[in-house]
Amino acid sequence: MTTQCRVFRAAVLSIGLWGVLAVPVHAETKALPQRQGGWVFLDEDLSRALETEPEHHFREARDFILRKDLPGAARALRTAAAIIRLEAARDPEDAAAEVRGIAVSVRALAKDVGDGTSSLPELAVAAARAHGTLASHHLARVAAAIKSGQPRSAAIDLEAAADQLTDGLTWRGPTSRVDTTAAQTAHRVAVALEEGKTVQASELEAATKELATAVAAFNSAPH
Repeated sequence: MTTQCRVFRAAVLSIGLWGVLAVPVHAETKALPQRQGGWVFLDEDLSRALETEPEHHFREARDFILRKDLPGAARALRTAAAIIRLEAARDPEDAAAEVRGIAVSVRALAKDVGDGTSSLPELAVAAARAHGTLASHHLARVAAAIKSGQPRSAAIDLEAAADQLTDGLTWRGPTSRVDTTAAQTAHRVAVALEEGKTVQASELEAATKELATAVAAFNSAPH
């Protein structure tokens, strides 16, 4: 676990896992999350750490289930739900309604897993669905960043969307027919932008469009 992720988890716990109201991102603020008037402020690095946390806790829940530790699995899923809700809080309510819905469903799954009424098959479906929804969410942010002339922000969310699709495909398994090339291309373009390399606007738009098509196919496929 990286120091960044350890700090992030401590910060999430300190502000209350289920009580976050909003998360505006301030790239200039290089500090731990702070509460001001009910808002939680994250710098860019911490907001990026947020992206990988749900998958970490989904895998943790799977491992707990395999060890027959249902309370542990339920705790991991509640944490995943809280972090997904925190991600949703970065945007206006109407732009993140589906992500908030995913947070609610994952928290409900935590209860079912803790009660022993749901197990690995339900976890796989929920994790794949969460990743697909988060991929769409990040893609919407990419479009907004491109429109407002913020290529670095677009790159960060494009990489996040590609990673979410890749994680979702892992949970969906070999039966998924979604082409992984789009995620690989998007990841390459995003990293190049973040490293300050020259990327044509047409290349960014093409990578985004191809990834959006792959994510749509993933989300429309039977669970």
